[in-house]
Amino acid sequence: MITLRKVSVTDGDKEQAFLLSFPLEENGFSRPGKGFDIENPSGFQDYIKRRIEFENGINIPEDRVPETMFWILYDGQLAGIGKARHYLNDQLRIKGGHIGIGIHSDFRGKSVGTEAMRLLIEYVKSLGQDKVLITNRADNIGSRRITEKNGGILEKIENGRSYYWA
Repeated sequence: MITLRKVSVTDGDKEQAFLLSFPLEENGFSRPGKGFDIENPSGFQDYIKRRIEFENGINIPEDRVPETMFWILYDGQLAGIGKARHYLNDQLRIKGGHIGIGIHSDFRGKSVGTEAMRLLIEYVKSLGQDKVLITNRADNIGSRRITEKNGGILEKIENGRSYYWA
């Protein structure tokens, strides 16, 4: 069973180790935590507190929007990271869209990404968004398949990116 759990101030060693197990960059997905010393417990906690501020619209940089970060769980085990942006700005219409997902390599091929995206689309729609923009690298066939399985309709491919609406 795939579930989402919002990041929390109670997140600790297990979540920190999981986040650090992601490569710094893979298929257009950058490991969250850039700009924070997430290798240190206090730096990881600072990062989590910042994510909670973002969700609540606190101290968001001008070019960003409120965003909720989730741990993606597979039968209770940490399997990935999901981000749901509450609305779009001009920058997110070009790159990023409403949703970002990173599935750990140990959990790929188990429909984790497909179900997590469905849940994230539901979440974004629950925030009042009628349509959800999902952008991927055009050469990331796995992400594009997951998007299409969730009803994503390809609008265009431009500058190496695919643009879907769900």
